[in-house]
Amino acid sequence: MGFTAYITIITFLTVGVGFSAICLVEELSPAYIAFAGIVTALSLLINIKERFSKRPPAFLWNMLAAFVFIFFLADYFAISKTLAGAGARFLTILIVLKLYDLKSARDYLLLYVLVFFELLSAASSTVNPLFFVVLSLFIISSIWAMIVFSIKKDFEVYRNDAEMPDNLFGWAFFLATIAVTAASILMTMALFFVIPRMGVGLFEKKTLSTIKVSGFSDTVELGSIGQVKLDPTVVMRVGYDTPPPATSKPLYLRGTAMDSYDGKSWRRTDEKKTLLKKGKNGVFSSGIYKKTPVTGQRIMLEPLETDVIFTPAEWVEISAAFNNLWTDASGALYLPSPPYSRIEYTVTSHMPKDMDDENMVEHTGEGGDLSRYLQLPPGPEDIIALSSNITVLSSSITALSSNITEKTGSDLDRAKAIERYLKENYRYTLNPRKGRGKTPLDDFLFFTKEGYCEHYATAMAIMLRAGGVPSRLVTGFAGGQWNGFGNYYLIRQEDAHTWVEAYIKGRGWMKFEPTASAGLSTPAGSSSLGLYLDSLRWRWARHVIGYSFSDQIRIARTVEINAGGLMAFIKRNIPGLSGKGRVDLKAFSIIVFAAGAALFFLFMVFLKRNAAACRKTPGFYLQMLKVLKKKGFAKKDCETPLEFAKRTRSSPVLRLTEIFQLERYGERAPSEREKTEVKTLLSLIRYD
Repeated sequence: MGFTAYITIITFLTVGVGFSAICLVEELSPAYIAFAGIVTALSLLINIKERFSKRPPAFLWNMLAAFVFIFFLADYFAISKTLAGAGARFLTILIVLKLYDLKSARDYLLLYVLVFFELLSAASSTVNPLFFVVLSLFIISSIWAMIVFSIKKDFEVYRNDAEMPDNLFGWAFFLATIAVTAASILMTMALFFVIPRMGVGLFEKKTLSTIKVSGFSDTVELGSIGQVKLDPTVVMRVGYDTPPPATSKPLYLRGTAMDSYDGKSWRRTDEKKTLLKKGKNGVFSSGIYKKTPVTGQRIMLEPLETDVIFTPAEWVEISAAFNNLWTDASGALYLPSPPYSRIEYTVTSHMPKDMDDENMVEHTGEGGDLSRYLQLPPGPEDIIALSSNITVLSSSITALSSNITEKTGSDLDRAKAIERYLKENYRYTLNPRKGRGKTPLDDFLFFTKEGYCEHYATAMAIMLRAGGVPSRLVTGFAGGQWNGFGNYYLIRQEDAHTWVEAYIKGRGWMKFEPTASAGLSTPAGSSSLGLYLDSLRWRWARHVIGYSFSDQIRIARTVEINAGGLMAFIKRNIPGLSGKGRVDLKAFSIIVFAAGAALFFLFMVFLKRNAAACRKTPGFYLQMLKVLKKKGFAKKDCETPLEFAKRTRSSPVLRLTEIFQLERYGERAPSEREKTEVKTLLSLIRYD
């Protein structure tokens, strides 16, 4: 295969690898990817047929590049407003343009550099494990290309008058390249796991598109969470070391708590936050410890447009890479700013002993100002006329609460009675009808009697307040789809949920779930194949993208422990290494030195035996063989070079073979005089 065809294959293989990486960027539309693929395929046809014998002038390409850069700026600042998507489109267009302007080795080098940056762009915006395959193919193709161009450059320097032989790039060369690439990948992986990991501010800035979530700001309108209940976008993954029991209750991840309701929306009135400091052990502590079992969850949070951190209500400790964490009076947790990249943290939380303990949020005693948790929505104290024959008193919610709880005694009994009443008498739906009530809450309680979690939770919170029980609305996530392939819950937007926390005298804040069971059912979610692929993404993100300094310490400790076990085994089983519990260092050193010397000797013997095979046949001799073969003189495998030269009975062949043997076996480069003589001899053989 000729050099031109060979380099064309390598070039478009490399471009195809970069294009595959860009396909993993979720922000690029299928239409754009299809368009870029068609234009790339067209450039391949043009390069094969060499229709552009006269390329457009350089200034035209420079103008196009400037125009593409302006488009990139407009895309980033005005259209997509995401660096990942805009950068991927920018690099793809530049590569396509460069494919139509490949003239010199420098053009090819620039193209490979652009593909490299294309891979960097994809790496910053995907956790797909297929990226590792794409990266490996890029390493193979790029090393392949560098070796080929290096050979071409050396051939032009030392054989500037001759054409490169077609049989130079064969299967043996390709397999040798694969071997070099495999060694490079292994060395890279070793360096990846050994080089200390650190976070650099520039690389922790915004790299991914954030997911817009509802219900976690300071103000939440009634109905905002219902809008995302049909959105299957993944927002987090919650992993377990051991799978939870099949009979366990749904997973609840607490976000924020709202204390004020004005009839239309909830809001958080106390915006004061307290800084939680990291302990000496590098973890954040809640300060709440009980004599109950604890469990750990590893949470990987997608980049969200909120600074809220989601945890089980009764968390004990949080271990994470971020240094600052804030909390408010309700126990909600906040980062200093929204995370613009995926973050991972490990939470240790209490495991409930019984139903009441399961609903515990925190035990705060009797103190504290709870007045804001008793506030009721404003309204007239007289009758509100809704129609000619239907009236509802502003105190009707209070009356309903009294009717439900009239046979109860404690605050806990009242809360359980209201929770049970709402579960049993109202229908769950994401499309509630519009009734004749003045507010959505009136419609839910007295007219349509249907709604979703926000309606249930708001109704219970207001009825509790009407009965003198402090309460608040909590937003977060509940449920999720269990992925047995990776032992984690897959939490989506559609798992967004609201529930109620009530302050029970003698117990503290407790969680209550008034939503009907239909609202807590897990959606269909992904298929088995989808779950398996997602588990691969989870492992890739956890063990490769999220590989940190703490992981290195853990691996180092594991190696140290295993090394200690190996040492103990050696001491027990090799005579002379142990005596009265102590290692005989002299005997051990002799054995190690002898083993190392033996391995070094075998390695040198191997190199010496293979040195001759590793030396390449000079190009001028290969050209001579090619010319003679066309004339009917083919060298037999059983013939030595000298035997073949004598069989041709040609003086130029004999002399060229002599120079070949001096270079091939005498291990010396031809002199300038001999190089000139080689050119003359090749001409005589070619035209004889």
